[in-house]
Amino acid sequence: MKRLISLLTAAAMLAAVPFSASAAGVSQENAPAAVVSVQTPDTPDRPEDFGTPDEPSDTPDTPDAPPATPDTPAPPVRTPDEPEPLPEPTDTPDEPERTDTPDEPETADEPPESPDTPDTPDTPQTPDEPETPDKPEPEPEPKPEPKPEPPEDTTEQGDVTGDGLVTSEDALLVLRYSVGFYGDIRGDRRRYADMNSDNVIDSYDAMTILRLSITITQGEIKRQSGSTAQKTRDDSAFSVGIDVSAWQGKIDFNKVKAAGIDFVIIRAGYGREVSQKDVWFERNYAAAKAAGLQVGAYWYSYATSADDARKEAWACLNCIAGKKFEYPIFFDLEEGWQLAKGTSFCSSLVSAFCSELEKAHYYAGFYTSTSFANNCLSYDVRTRYAYWAAEWGGSVHYAQPYGIWQYSGNGRVNGVNGAVDLDYAYIDYPSVIKEFGLNGYE
Repeated sequence: MKRLISLLTAAAMLAAVPFSASAAGVSQENAPAAVVSVQTPDTPDRPEDFGTPDEPSDTPDTPDAPPATPDTPAPPVRTPDEPEPLPEPTDTPDEPERTDTPDEPETADEPPESPDTPDTPDTPQTPDEPETPDKPEPEPEPKPEPKPEPPEDTTEQGDVTGDGLVTSEDALLVLRYSVGFYGDIRGDRRRYADMNSDNVIDSYDAMTILRLSITITQGEIKRQSGSTAQKTRDDSAFSVGIDVSAWQGKIDFNKVKAAGIDFVIIRAGYGREVSQKDVWFERNYAAAKAAGLQVGAYWYSYATSADDARKEAWACLNCIAGKKFEYPIFFDLEEGWQLAKGTSFCSSLVSAFCSELEKAHYYAGFYTSTSFANNCLSYDVRTRYAYWAAEWGGSVHYAQPYGIWQYSGNGRVNGVNGAVDLDYAYIDYPSVIKEFGLNGYE
């Protein structure tokens, strides 16, 4: 349609050319080939001639082409080859729709997209806002200082004398108090004597303190040495002694006494039969007593069961009957096959033997090496009875209490032929045993 309108317009303009030329006095032959008058809405036509006939215009599109005279305005003339002017927007109602942007999106049909806009739950949260490092926390209001509590009483129960230790002296004071010597214990110290908290101070409390004194004494030894359970020969012992059997043969105990020995522990026998009494026991006991030495005894065990150990205790009691001993009666546990049976077995042997002796009012204990005691006896047994520790060397490596230490098996003492075992005692066993009426003492 647009092309048809353009052709019709061009034809009409060509038909009007001769008429305009004759009106201006110019022949048709001498008329310019193509004269175009270009007008713009803002620029009026200028009253200028179209030019001379002999100088046709070579550039029909030149904006300076002369317009028609004011008197005879001529319509614009276009050559066939001149480009068609664009029609006015108001004169082209049939202008086709634009087809050069077929993919232009329709704004109304498409919802707005906001992929980067976070949903409300995803807004930044600040759960740790109270922990702002730059925001100083308010200082708490000062609280009144609590009243100082009285110092804790760290006195060991059983320390009746108040010297900071539980010793056999405490046990003796409690024993005297229980039979009427009330003045021996100050009133403020009596509470430390009631070991079972029954509000009665009696011989049970005295015996409990006696057993505890072994532990406390050993604890003092540990503090003095500065190492775990060590007592060296440089430390002063309560007394010095030896232990003997038939292997030493005939002994001159007077010379032994003169050599500075205080006590002797004599083998009474071994096994479960009375006939197994040590053949030198009676002589050694009598000679040692005559020389003024304090005496203890031990029984070497071959027990295969707890019941067997009880039989050994009965044989021992039979052999020592009628005698008095200032040191405990010890159960000697040394056989490797016994120790190989483990803690439960060995502990049962010691308990069976010692309990029988206690029933007969003897101060009972056990003898073995510290390694065997550590590995083959329960804690309850190690701390229940008096322990005679065997460890040859310069120190004892044992964590529980012991009353005697056999520190050498190759000692030399005047009056004994050959080597003899040497011992230190750290507890005043004679005083305890006599005060409590044990080991044949009334």
